[in-house]
Amino acid sequence: MEMMTMKRAMVVGATGGTGAAITEELIRQGIETIAFGRSGQKLELLAKNLGNPAQQRFEHCRRKRPVYSLASN
Repeated sequence: MEMMTMKRAMVVGATGGTGAAITEELIRQGIETIAFGRSGQKLELLAKNLGNPAQQRFEHCRRKRPVYSLASN
């Protein structure tokens, strides 16, 4: 991921294995990362494991209709 030049990323499904790994790598690379997941507990655990949560945004989505509609189009 050395070629990445963006400063922000959004990870949908950040509480799963692949999504969590991607989130961790993006943050390690210094990229502002917005993580979305259905499990609030898993997002909190991910934030705790990643360190300084003040520089990360974690959103808990519980089948919000606009998010679902956007993802299914």
